[in-house]
Amino acid sequence: MKLTLSLKWAIGAGASLVLVVSLFVYVHAVSSFSRHTLDYVVSRMIEEEALYFAQRYEKDPLTPLPHGFAFSAVIGKDALPAPLRTLLQTPPSRVIGTVQVFDHPETTHIQAQRLYEGKTLYLFESPRDEDARDEPRPSDNYWETKFLDLLLIGLSVPVVALMVIIFLVYRVVSPLHRLTQWSQRLAKPSSEPTARPGFCYTEFNLLASSLSESVSSVKAATLREERLLRYTSHELRTPLAVLKANLQLLEAKGELSSALLRIQRSVRDMQGITETLLWMSSEQSKSLLAIKVNMARLLDELVEDNRYLINSRHLTLTMDVEDAPYQLPPNACRIVIGNLLRNALQYADQGCIQIACNTQTFTMVNHIAGTPKEAESADYGYGLGLELVQLLCEKLGWHLHQHKEGHYFTVRLMFAQRSP
Repeated sequence: MKLTLSLKWAIGAGASLVLVVSLFVYVHAVSSFSRHTLDYVVSRMIEEEALYFAQRYEKDPLTPLPHGFAFSAVIGKDALPAPLRTLLQTPPSRVIGTVQVFDHPETTHIQAQRLYEGKTLYLFESPRDEDARDEPRPSDNYWETKFLDLLLIGLSVPVVALMVIIFLVYRVVSPLHRLTQWSQRLAKPSSEPTARPGFCYTEFNLLASSLSESVSSVKAATLREERLLRYTSHELRTPLAVLKANLQLLEAKGELSSALLRIQRSVRDMQGITETLLWMSSEQSKSLLAIKVNMARLLDELVEDNRYLINSRHLTLTMDVEDAPYQLPPNACRIVIGNLLRNALQYADQGCIQIACNTQTFTMVNHIAGTPKEAESADYGYGLGLELVQLLCEKLGWHLHQHKEGHYFTVRLMFAQRSP
């Protein structure tokens, strides 16, 4: 709802801004056009009057100078009024044909027309008396009426345009609002499938259909995953519990052999892996319980479980483990470090594997051989195992960094700091 309202405001504000800017440009253009039109009309009248007088003056030098309410004329620059002589000493504001236009202190048009005998006729606007200028004219009523009509028309244009914009915004955003509400109901896991609403726009119908198909596909995949988790929880935990119970019976009757001890550790590891994977797959899982872990003992057990890899590759392990309390979830810690160690042993070249561990960081460096080109895949080297480890670290809030330089591969695991 918030997004839809924001979209409404954005479209409305944008359209209103375009309307205001367009109206401003339109008014400015009309005003400029009117001013230039008035200048042209006045200048054309002065030019015509000056040319007409020049033609008559050439035939009859006694032709009287044009003089009236709007224009006055003199021959010679010295005959001009002093303000106009001063005005001619400055550059004009603009030139229209042969008429010079000065805007200061008020708009004045001056035409200089050469006569046949070499003299110059100056035709200019007649200065009007202040009283005559302020006296109302009957034609003012006509202008006021036309101006009022023009003002009403000018105001009606933006009002109508604004109403059209509001209607268009409603027509576009209202279906989008319906689509948003329907998609929110559709996205709820517990919601029942509802019929897709019909929209007046083809694009919205296509979008709603695609969204419905995508949500249905995701829900179906989620249901399959939930069923798989239930089956895994039952089918794996039951045989593991049976194995663990029988091993405990054998242990009670006497000391277990080394083979049975390895089986017992494997059963324990499988239980931890199963519980951890189920915890990772749960969307509303609680944090794993962190208890005191003997890291040195854990590493010894993991090394012993992978002894066959060490002996077959003639590898040497050096471990530097800080003797301090480690507050970590034991099963997750066993899975992560066990996978890292197994990958290192499986793909290490002959040489030494260095392991360093403290309460904050676990680091392992091993020498690796070149990877054959035909074996470059996600299952070779550090593919599937480290991908699972990465997912588990993200769930736990741990940070895993992998770095390969030359023939040395370094893995650094930083445990999340827990508040005391």
